Amino acid sequence: MNRRSFIQQVLAVTGALALFPVLAKAEERRRGGGSAAPAGLALVNPKDSQATALNYAEKHSDVKNKALQVDKAGVKWADQKCANCAFYGKEETVNGKKAGPCQLFPGKAVVSAGWCTSWAKKA
Repeated sequence: MNRRSFIQQVLAVTGALALFPVLAKAEERRRGGGSAAPAGLALVNPKDSQATALNYAEKHSDVKNKALQVDKAGVKWADQKCANCAFYGKEETVNGKKAGPCQLFPGKAVVSAGWCTSWAKKA
């Protein structure tokens, strides 16, 4: 083996090792694993800074601010819940509550009966 082929092989192996985690994550998302709630997923704390910024509430009925209670995308306020939001993932049971992952809170789950100001109609 000459020096040139050795360096080429080392660079190829190094590049493959660097890309492996990225490719593995993409494959997981392709198979639908990225949207499912992994075991041990924690619920979003409504007092977290991001949750308060989005006015997240675990119960739709806990939203008392009338200015937030508006119809969106042709959906009545009363029908807007995390469970029918475009950002909501596969529903599971987390800490005894029906919940699922939310794209707005990476690595955490929101209660299906919850709501936040970023609610968007599911297609």
